[in-house]
Amino acid sequence: MTTFSAAAPIRCGIAGAGPQGLFHLARLSLHESFQPLCVYDPAETLLRSVEGRIPHTCSDERGLVEDPGIELVFLTAQVPDRSRLACALLTAGKHVVLDAPLGRDLPEANAIFAAARESGRTLAVLPPRRWDGEFRTALAVVQSGTLGRLRSARHISRQFAVPVPLSASAGSVEQPTCAGEEDVLSRFGPHDVDQLLQIAGAPMRVYCRQDSAISSGENGAVGEYQLLFEFEGGATAHLERSLSSRAPLQTGWILEGEQGGYTHSRCYRATADGELVETPVEPQATDPDAFYVGLAQHLRHAAPLPASVEEARLVTAVLEAARESARRGEWREIGL
Repeated sequence: MTTFSAAAPIRCGIAGAGPQGLFHLARLSLHESFQPLCVYDPAETLLRSVEGRIPHTCSDERGLVEDPGIELVFLTAQVPDRSRLACALLTAGKHVVLDAPLGRDLPEANAIFAAARESGRTLAVLPPRRWDGEFRTALAVVQSGTLGRLRSARHISRQFAVPVPLSASAGSVEQPTCAGEEDVLSRFGPHDVDQLLQIAGAPMRVYCRQDSAISSGENGAVGEYQLLFEFEGGATAHLERSLSSRAPLQTGWILEGEQGGYTHSRCYRATADGELVETPVEPQATDPDAFYVGLAQHLRHAAPLPASVEEARLVTAVLEAARESARRGEWREIGL
C-alpha cells in the first residue's frame, strides 16, 4: 500500500466525466490541498470534455484502481456498477468519496461500508445540499433552541414544467438498476432526506407516494414524490418534490416548534396576550467548499469527516423504506 506524505497535496482521481465529475474537478482545482491527476469514464466522448484540464484521462477503470500515485478517488453517481468499483478502489488502498447516496439499497451500502472497514481507508459520502445557505439558516435556528422542541418540518419544491405526453410519464417506476436509470427519488431524495435528518433526527417510519419519475428525453425529467415521516415523541415531517408541476412552489424549510416557528429567514412566536412577534434571522451563506476543506483536514490532520458514513447509511435505509412504502401503499418502519 502506498504511503503518502502528510504535507503533500492529496493526489486525486475522478470517476465519471459527467456534470458531477466536472463539478469536482472545478472545486478541487481551487484548493492547494488537492492535486487532480486523472479522470476515468468509459465514454470516450465525455473524456474529451476534460482534455487539457487534467494530466491524464482513461476509459479503463484499471487506470484508477492500479495507479499507485492516486490516493483519493471521487466516484460519481453516473459511473456504471459504482458499488463494485468503490469496493475495488478501497481494496486497492484508495480513499473514496461517493456522491450521495451511499448505495441503491441497504445491502449495497453495507457492502461498501464493509470494504472500507476492511481496507482501513476513508470512505466518505458527499451530500452537497448540506451546505446550501437556506438549509444552513434553518438548521442554525433549530440548533439555537429558539423554537424549542421541534413539532413539524416541511419542505416543498415544485418546479413548473411543460406537459409531457402521457406515454412518456405513465406507469410505475421500479428502483434503478444502473447509472442512467434514475428516478426523482434517487436523484433528489438523498439530499432532501439528509437535510431532514440534520434538522429533525432519525424518523421512526415513512409513507411515500411516488409518481412516474424517469427522465424523458427532450422533455426533460418528470415525476414527483411526497414523503411523510413520524418521529419518536410525535413530531412529523413532510418532504415533497416535483419536476413536472403545473404551478411552481418553493417553500424552503418551514419549521414549527413548541416555542415558535420559522420560515424564509424569519422566526415567529406569540406573546402571552396573543400578539405575533416576527424576528429576522441572519441568512447563512452557501458554502460549496466546506466538504472539500473538511475532507482535506480529515485526511491530513485526522479531523472528523464533514459528513459521516453512518449518516449516509441512515439516508439509504430511509429511502429503501420509502420505496417499499410506495410499492405497498402503507407506512414502513425504518431501521438499520
